[in-house]
Amino acid sequence: MIGWQMISYYTARTPYEEEVKKLVASAAGLNVPLKIYACPPTGTWRGNLNHKSATILKAFEEFPDKDIVFVDADAIIRRWPALFDELSAKAVYDLSACFFSYTKRSGDKDELLSGTLWIRNADVGRALVRRWHEIGIARPDVRHQYCLKLAIAGLQRSGVPVRVFRHPFAYTCIYDYPGRKTCVPVIEHYQASRRFRRAVGFGSPLALQPARGAAPVPPEVARMRERNLDIMRKHFEAKEAT
Repeated sequence: MIGWQMISYYTARTPYEEEVKKLVASAAGLNVPLKIYACPPTGTWRGNLNHKSATILKAFEEFPDKDIVFVDADAIIRRWPALFDELSAKAVYDLSACFFSYTKRSGDKDELLSGTLWIRNADVGRALVRRWHEIGIARPDVRHQYCLKLAIAGLQRSGVPVRVFRHPFAYTCIYDYPGRKTCVPVIEHYQASRRFRRAVGFGSPLALQPARGAAPVPPEVARMRERNLDIMRKHFEAKEAT
């Protein structure tokens, strides 16, 4: 019996709706259990990223007896991810992620790549993702995957021992990163955000203006952005009151 469930999400009415079909086909070819969640657009690419942590939280509840493997919608499964079988069977770690030190602009010499994640469906794993989601909502100016590093550090400072496994690059293999030529990928990522985020709208959930060259903001998206802004105001008001 497989001890994990793979999930992903796409933002409805964006190019990711077509992109995710490649992931679905690759998973079906290897009999990888995959659940795809369709999420409403927030109006910005950065705002849409908060769906990642939200869908993992939803999957925890939907698959209570399974650990959760998250992969981005632009991924393709090349081989059966046997490492996740081992992680779920041993139940030693709370999170598995790839750490990389390639991108200079991230400013992070030990960058956590969140394109492929294994999270144990237990108290610490669930607390970690909840905290990640809270930070992602509260800090739209911070890269979403870096918010996960902040969540790990915050829980550890509070005495929660988050046990992190650093899985090989092959499980978060970015197609044009250094080392790809010598890597035998298990899960390969194609960085669709480079192609799509300008069309979706790059900024944070607080950005009420479309990115330069982007299509006009539909009225329902503009209303959604206003709701996001209201949520953010209430969040910070609550923080200041405590």
